Amino acid sequence: MARAQTSKKAQKQGQALSLPDMSDLAKVFLDSFLMESLEMESGVSQEEEDDYYEAFDRLGEVYDQDTEKEAVAKAKEIVAMSPYMVDARLFLIEFDTPDMADKIAACEEAVRLGEKFVGPRALREYAGELWMHIPARPYMRALGELSELYADANRMEESFAIAEKILTLNENDNQGARHILLPRLIKAQQWDKAKALHTRYKKDYTAMWAFLGALVHYKKGKPNKTAERWVLKGHADNPHFAPFLMGKKKIPAACHEESYCPGEKSEALCFVKDVYEAYAATDGALGWVSGVLA
Repeated sequence: MARAQTSKKAQKQGQALSLPDMSDLAKVFLDSFLMESLEMESGVSQEEEDDYYEAFDRLGEVYDQDTEKEAVAKAKEIVAMSPYMVDARLFLIEFDTPDMADKIAACEEAVRLGEKFVGPRALREYAGELWMHIPARPYMRALGELSELYADANRMEESFAIAEKILTLNENDNQGARHILLPRLIKAQQWDKAKALHTRYKKDYTAMWAFLGALVHYKKGKPNKTAERWVLKGHADNPHFAPFLMGKKKIPAACHEESYCPGEKSEALCFVKDVYEAYAATDGALGWVSGVLA
C-alpha cells in the first residue's frame, strides 16, 4: 500500500472540490461496502449505533456538493446526526478548522469517540490487526491524522507515541505509518528506536526503506559496508532517488504523489523529500551517499 498521505487542500471557500479529494472518500466507501456485511458489536448503545449507520448512509452527500462551503455544511449535518462519524469529523478538521490548536483538539476528540465506537471487545479481539476490523478504520485514520498534526505542531514525542500505537494496533501497518515514523525518528536522532523500527519491518520492499536503513547503520559520520549495501540496494530498487540525493535535481516544492509504483519515478516523488531531510539531518550523510552513488 502506498504511503498514507492526507492531501492538504488549498481550495478557498466556495470553490468546487477537486478530483484528488475524491480519492480519500473512495477508500471510505470501500470500507463501507465491507462494513455492511458484518455483524458487529460496537462500544456504544444500540440507539447510538442506529444513529451512526443512518448518518453513515449519508456520508456520500458530502462529496455530492458543488462547493467546499456546501460540503462543510453537509459534513456538520452528518456529525450532528451521530457524534461517532469520525470520517466526517476528519473532513471538517481539514476543510473547516484553520487554527492548529483547534485542529489538534478536534482530532483528539475524533480519536476518543472513534475508540469508544470501536469498543473494548474489538480492541481485544483484533489486537495487532485492528485494520482488518472494518468498523475500526475511521478510528485508525483519526490516529494517523493526529500523529501528523502533532508533528506539524512540533510535538514530536506525542507524534511518535501515536505512530507507535498505530503499529501496535495494526502490526501489518496497512496505513504505512512506518514510512512516516522512521524518517522522523532519524531526524530526531533517536537511533535506537529508528534501528528497532527498521529491523521490525526489514522485509519492507520500498527503496525508501533501503535508503533509510543505510542511515540507521551510518549514524553520525561512521560509514560502513552494511550502510553502503543498503544504499546500493535502494539504488538498485529505484534509481530515481539518486539525482535528488546527489543534488543533481531539485526536489519539487510540492513533492507529493497520491500513489506510486515501486521502482518508478512516482515512488521517488512520494518519498524523496522525507529521505533527503533525514540525510540532511545526519552529519556528513549527504556527502557520503553521493560518493557511494557516484
